[in-house]
Amino acid sequence: MVNWLELRNEHLENYEGIYLNSPANGLPSLANEVFVVAEVLKFREAPGAYLLDFINHAVPAIKQQIAALIHCSASQVALIANFSIGLNLFVNSLPSKTKVLLIENDYPSLTMPFQTHDFEVVWTTFEEDHTLDLAKIEQTIKEHQPAFFAISHCQYLSGYLADLEGIGAPARSTIASLL
Repeated sequence: MVNWLELRNEHLENYEGIYLNSPANGLPSLANEVFVVAEVLKFREAPGAYLLDFINHAVPAIKQQIAALIHCSASQVALIANFSIGLNLFVNSLPSKTKVLLIENDYPSLTMPFQTHDFEVVWTTFEEDHTLDLAKIEQTIKEHQPAFFAISHCQYLSGYLADLEGIGAPARSTIASLL
């Protein structure tokens, strides 16, 4: 069982205030700070050896841990600096004129890569209460037949958590019926 008070204290010891920028730069735990300082010292002593060890041992170990966590093989795990870089790499690998379904006012880091490339963007909207109408999404998918539907799980403007399973079921069935 997680001791939330202990976990908070590990990240926020001696911190007074409210920190709201975790997506850009999360607060490291005290244990992470100690680890990072030790790693920097090892790097300074022998940069070349440190980088070789990191590439040959640390990266594969990290990929194994992630693979175990999400139940896949390590060969299916890619380590990237952040979501925006990963999404841009993905978007750049798609053929031009690919049709994608997006939601108006979704997070710009999600929508902009599709808007600034040569894609056919189909838009849908949130409801007035900032939720999504699953029937409307299903109808939009049937009508426009996009190859992709890109959506943020947590909407940055409202905090709404999208029902990914609820969205995925009609999307999968609609796409399967189109094949």
